[in-house]
Amino acid sequence: MSIFNGRIPWMEKPVQIIFSASASKDRGYNSNSLQTDQQLLEVQLNSNINYVRRFTGKPYSFSLSAKHCQNLKDRRIILTLPELAFNVSRFTPFQRKIQSDKKAFYEKIGFTYNVKAKATVSTYDSLLFKKENLEDILYGTIQSASVDAPFNLFKYFVVNPSFNYNERWYFKQEDRYFLGDTIQVGEDKVYQATASDFKNGFFGVRDFNFNTNVSTTVTGIYNFKSKRLKAIRHVIKPTVSYTFQPDFSKGTWNYFDTYVNEDSQAEVQYNRYEFLNSLYRTPVSGLKNLLNLNIRNNFDMKILNRKDTVESMKKVPLIEQFNLQTGYDFTADSLKIRPLAISAQSSLFNKLLTWNLGVNLDPYALNNKRQKIDQTYWNSNKRLLRFDNASLAVQMNFKGKDKSGEESTINYGTVNEREYIANNPMMFYDFNIPWSLSMGYNLNITKGIAGNIDSTVISTNVLTLSGHINVTPKWQINASTGYDIKNKDLTLTNIRVERDLHCWVLAFNWTAYPLTRQTYAIDLHVKSAILQELKLSRKQPPGTGSTVF
Repeated sequence: MSIFNGRIPWMEKPVQIIFSASASKDRGYNSNSLQTDQQLLEVQLNSNINYVRRFTGKPYSFSLSAKHCQNLKDRRIILTLPELAFNVSRFTPFQRKIQSDKKAFYEKIGFTYNVKAKATVSTYDSLLFKKENLEDILYGTIQSASVDAPFNLFKYFVVNPSFNYNERWYFKQEDRYFLGDTIQVGEDKVYQATASDFKNGFFGVRDFNFNTNVSTTVTGIYNFKSKRLKAIRHVIKPTVSYTFQPDFSKGTWNYFDTYVNEDSQAEVQYNRYEFLNSLYRTPVSGLKNLLNLNIRNNFDMKILNRKDTVESMKKVPLIEQFNLQTGYDFTADSLKIRPLAISAQSSLFNKLLTWNLGVNLDPYALNNKRQKIDQTYWNSNKRLLRFDNASLAVQMNFKGKDKSGEESTINYGTVNEREYIANNPMMFYDFNIPWSLSMGYNLNITKGIAGNIDSTVISTNVLTLSGHINVTPKWQINASTGYDIKNKDLTLTNIRVERDLHCWVLAFNWTAYPLTRQTYAIDLHVKSAILQELKLSRKQPPGTGSTVF
């Protein structure tokens, strides 16, 4: 990734230009011990190139990109070329040049605007450059604009109404009709119920919605007189949000049409632009009239810091997040109340141990097929909420002291690149850390199955173990495995050996278990974490005797 900051001779204003490119072969190939067999079987090529131009001191930017995705298993290829975007970040045109401590309500009104255009084609690699594929290219544009006007209500509440508008310009429209033909394929008969005709032209597809939310913050502090524990603080941040969106399948919008199934004599509704969802999502049918409630909680305590004489008090998190979320659907014919979702997460012992907990509780009862019915759980079982499912993840991380004397964190690259690195830590090792060890536990529980709604099903019950050790300053061995308690078997087991070649890293990865999925890969890639996808790879896919480059 290259970044240019400065002044271009023929331009008056300074600009920032960012050029980045990446290429990957089978991103999930060596990801982690929870990799599924299907992911292991897939061998996929991904590449993209991006050009971003930002204008210093201005709220707008321009980007140009191209993307390529190819599956070597079924030889399917998706090519996007080009994709253009012009973005205007939020600006407040009514704000006075000379600002005061108290702003008028109109000064807070903000606007955003974005326009995007792209062309994409999905086909097979052998047909990519065929003349007949020109008809399969999908292209279109979308313009998005929003306006919001936050203001304070009764001093303690923040109200933020907003209006969002999207307009798409498409050049194809689908007309679907009932066909009902039976096609003979070998000894099998394939029943084809519908067929489509595509009409060329210019079609504007619009949708909009209105949102508003009201939030506040309540803080409670309980002081103690003990020598070590001084106080416990509880911060509550409730938010009530409301969303309204018209039903774009009705009226004069003409985005949806119907045909009659002559066999069942039923009228079937379809979206005229559904085949263009790979470009930009089209309007959906149905009226949206939702009210949501979200309550965020945070607990921490202040204790006496005996190790630091300058900072006498130390803040220690108890529960970093404890959230409650539910809602009410005004448009639903039944089951209007949404389930109560409870989530909590925190860390202990200076992030040595982290845990995440999620629980879903439902106010409605189930029938014997485990389908929700329009009857409250209170009326059927005299209980307010029904336990539906829960998940628990616990992780313990140990590591040696960083030889560089600095905290080993990745704080550069784009948001997507940092997220990918965080989700695949086994692919990005730091040679400055002599050793590391991670132990985890994952549990998923669901209440009830069809035919026995009182049973308890444990879908996931897995212990995980991973770590690395530097044999020498330039040689490193990494391993990951686990044990599936439910199936009483080992999970995907990987062993990886790396050699630091200064600016490059040579790595050998061996998937040792399960035996039917054994495979290996040899990679030579750039040492920089952001350019890890720039590599030469040789691997043997599982279940084959051939090698893929």
